[in-house]
Amino acid sequence: MPAPRTLPPASLSLHPDAALVPEMPPDQYAEFLADVRARGVVTPIELIPGTTTVVEGRTRLKAATEAGLPSVPVVDADLRGDSQTVYMIRAALLRRQLTSGQRAALAVELESQLAAAAKERQREGASKGGKAAGNGRPKQSE
Repeated sequence: MPAPRTLPPASLSLHPDAALVPEMPPDQYAEFLADVRARGVVTPIELIPGTTTVVEGRTRLKAATEAGLPSVPVVDADLRGDSQTVYMIRAALLRRQLTSGQRAALAVELESQLAAAAKERQREGASKGGKAAGNGRPKQSE
């Protein structure tokens, strides 16, 4: 992970698909907020590279804002070829506080996002002449 930089929480915005990921339960959030008030944000908030849009760390941002922190650590996310939404969902699936139902709902959304990305790649391949699909092969002579 690259070295974090700091930005004011008010300068950051949430990704438009952030609502797909369930929020932390209120009792756990209260404990988390108390920790952020005591120690600040320890794990950097991840941004869409080159922007101030949060792709991972919505709860850290919310707690930092409520705690009145002047700045938070941020890094550009390493999306590793994933779409921004897929990256968010994958990260959320690793969280312990999600219930089985929440994990299942996220898994369904992840499958939907991955299917849409695969369909787009197929369209792009077809627009390049369909060579990858075997169209355009010379006929075998008899």
